[in-house]
Amino acid sequence: MVDDLVETALDFDQQSNMESALHRRLDSLVRHLVPPQSASQDLTKNPLNITASGSDSVSASPVLIGGMVLDIHAKPYNDLAPRTTNPGEKASGFVRFDCLMVDAHSMLLCFDRNLLSSGFDFVATHSCFNRKPMQVQYASGGVARNIAECMCKLGARPFMISVVGLDMAGEMLLRYWKSAGLSTEGILQEKSIATPVVTNIFDSYGELAAGVASVDAVEKFLTPYFVQQFQSYICSAPVLLLDANLHPQSLEFACRIAAGSGIPVWFEPVSVKKSTRISSIVNYITYASPNEIELIAMANSLLPEKEFKFQLDHNGSKMHSVESLFQMLKPAISFVLCKGIKCLVVTLGQAGVFLCFRDWLQCKIQDLKSSKLASLSSMPHAIVDEGQLGVEFQAYHFPALNSSVVNPTGAGDCLVAGVIASICSGLDLMRSVAIGIAVAKAAVESKINVPAEFNMKDLAGGAESILSGVKHLLV
Repeated sequence: MVDDLVETALDFDQQSNMESALHRRLDSLVRHLVPPQSASQDLTKNPLNITASGSDSVSASPVLIGGMVLDIHAKPYNDLAPRTTNPGEKASGFVRFDCLMVDAHSMLLCFDRNLLSSGFDFVATHSCFNRKPMQVQYASGGVARNIAECMCKLGARPFMISVVGLDMAGEMLLRYWKSAGLSTEGILQEKSIATPVVTNIFDSYGELAAGVASVDAVEKFLTPYFVQQFQSYICSAPVLLLDANLHPQSLEFACRIAAGSGIPVWFEPVSVKKSTRISSIVNYITYASPNEIELIAMANSLLPEKEFKFQLDHNGSKMHSVESLFQMLKPAISFVLCKGIKCLVVTLGQAGVFLCFRDWLQCKIQDLKSSKLASLSSMPHAIVDEGQLGVEFQAYHFPALNSSVVNPTGAGDCLVAGVIASICSGLDLMRSVAIGIAVAKAAVESKINVPAEFNMKDLAGGAESILSGVKHLLV
């Protein structure tokens, strides 16, 4: 049945519509990279082109397919150690850990990112926690869900395709959807389903140290058959976002539906392990938003015989410079773009964001009229030559904003939400990324995954500050 449905997705009158679909995809990408003449040039007036009533300027809704998860956060009772995201600073004694998500019946494990990038799968550390009392909080979570909620608070009206159980956790997750007047048509809720739950344990710096995940319902119930019911929404959406919690068959099925109507697809990797699911759908992806380690995992999944490596220096007195960080990541960036992805938004935490995209000449950069971007639009394109992995692309560094970190969970999701909401409201890609970073700043300063509200004036001011610091990277 599943195989038949996947093949059915190819039967959109391919022979007669293939050429027009290709043109629609290219036109859509160009529209995203080049703003219309009527696009707002003054971010302080209205950063997302959203009216005071909260309605957006686009009639069709962005579609997001992925997890809705109940997050259980365990944090030390004592106040978090003070730190900021000032560029170039490093909290004293701070060691960054990534989370290893394991089965709900397994023990908690932690691993150091340096060891991971050196080839270790994980390293169990018995001294991570010494049975200290911790406070437990419940929060609505899930990558796609966080992005959708944030987009809604920025004025967009996303359509969510997901799954929850008919239980307390499921009702909690749907509470906001109902209160915000968002459609629940695409959210499957049944008694036989166990709502996805993730337990996160944070260290005294507020960083995620370990976790246990039970999210198999997303793979099990968001099947191609279920996704097919919302084909009309996907085909009319300005963009389709897929989070990597989906089963590979469902990812490919949704991509093929979007490709049939020329809809741009945004791939959100979710985790290092699940980021490798890009391998079967890379030719369909317009945007992807990995962090450094997810980027390396994506590249390695696309070329198993070549091993891309990356190692963060957490023990040195200084962090890597932006230029040296880019040089370390450049081979993987070049290769992933070469394989088909049009645009990479590589998140770097307190170091900001690398925006990398190919086919720059087709996007008529001379048409960008913003005074903030005038110097950028005059810069020449370049070709990265990594043997046979070369691809023509542009790369820019966007700095992070100074912030007082309260809760880093959800910041990356909010960044993606800010970028997509801005694109859908008519802003060009550069401004959209700047808005996304400003939204992420608000998120890390909030106690919950997605801030209760956003100050549009603050977002606009932050975006202007970011744009003034954008740097073209020599490739």
